[in-house]
Amino acid sequence: MFGIPNEANAAFGPQAEPDSVDIQAISLGFQQSGVQTGCGVTYTAGFVIAVAAGTMMWAATPAVVAGGALTVGAANLTSPRFDLVVSDNGGNISVVAGTPSSAPVFPALPATSVPLAAIYVPAAVGTLAASN
Repeated sequence: MFGIPNEANAAFGPQAEPDSVDIQAISLGFQQSGVQTGCGVTYTAGFVIAVAAGTMMWAATPAVVAGGALTVGAANLTSPRFDLVVSDNGGNISVVAGTPSSAPVFPALPATSVPLAAIYVPAAVGTLAASN
């Protein structure tokens, strides 16, 4: 399930504000697309995250998500960014990198993909944290 954190639980305040990706994720449910089971995303270490196995739906057609480890790109030296962890309609998982900015926004959700998690990548960090 793709959730919007409360501001107190967000690593970066604007992460708690609804935006176009949140609305897109909600509208996918009306199209019978989204996570069916599993697919939880957890922080591992450094810039590595783990996606649990599960099932996602695209237009009412199920796809098995095998899960696995993904590496988030290194932090920009001067500006933060938001990345998305997604699964496409074939069950393939990936990280969609956002654009570093002093006021970052989420990257566009790729066609035929559902969001699994959003990650805040602070500027100039050598490792992420579970709260990102």
